[in-house]
Amino acid sequence: MGDFNRSFTPGVKESAGSNLQLIYNGTKQMNPGQEFDLPVRMKSFNDKRHVTDPEIPSDLVEVKSVTMKDGNVGLDWAVNGNELRIGWNSLTPVDLAASSELVILRLKTTAAFVNDAAIRISLIPNPLNELADEQLNVINDAVLKVDVIAASAI
Repeated sequence: MGDFNRSFTPGVKESAGSNLQLIYNGTKQMNPGQEFDLPVRMKSFNDKRHVTDPEIPSDLVEVKSVTMKDGNVGLDWAVNGNELRIGWNSLTPVDLAASSELVILRLKTTAAFVNDAAIRISLIPNPLNELADEQLNVINDAVLKVDVIAASAI
């Protein structure tokens, strides 16, 4: 992942990462060893070009895949510890309505996902994390939403 629109200036305190928020939408129940889809949705609508690095509890969940509905987008992703790096590029902007799925995370809970365990994906503070519009300008105050995944009582 990189600063594709060149908005990051080293040494400047305000960064593009401060323009992106993640809120929790609701709660879903899952069992240990269960595979499921977790959509990351837009709270508001705008054209999007580049996404962020979510933080995932790797002791509780394994990332199986990351997809977008638009198959014409060059999507790349990688996991490093608790960090899931996601990025894409396309000459054509991805147009999303409010509550549309930005990306879909295919996850699988681990054997440690029991009792009061919960998966709360968060955003890693990084000045290179951003969403940009069709002119590659950073979208100020962009908001994503995702569900919390709670362990089912067994």
